[in-house]
Amino acid sequence: MENRIENAIMGALVADSYALGVHWIYDTAQLDEMRYDWGALHAPIAPWHEGKRKGDFTHYGDQMVWLVEYLQRCESFDSNAYAQFWRQKMQSYKGYIDGASKAAMHALEEGNPPACGPASADLSIVGRIAPLVTCGNDVNTF
Repeated sequence: MENRIENAIMGALVADSYALGVHWIYDTAQLDEMRYDWGALHAPIAPWHEGKRKGDFTHYGDQMVWLVEYLQRCESFDSNAYAQFWRQKMQSYKGYIDGASKAAMHALEEGNPPACGPASADLSIVGRIAPLVTCGNDVNTF
């Protein structure tokens, strides 16, 4: 791939897949004691990713893929249209659904747009927005 934007998105997805194995394990002593090959993909150890297998994405990666799919179909970003696209994906999603996603789903079900900005200090959204740089006029600026 010669396109740096595509490389950035692919890099984010590869990192997400590599992170799946130890996602949500914050105990550094536990991490130190694990016999874990940090250079390989792993199925998740934590219970919140039930059904996920080695090579899958976390819920963050899944949602980034949805954003890429949306942008490939629409070629521009419309927050209201994307909210409906995202809602359809979430209605059949089998992975972990975090608090921010639950709140957004509730708002959409009530006919309201999701609130802007997170209610917590969690910056997980940063990991899902890389595809938005494809909306720029000049891909060479990245």
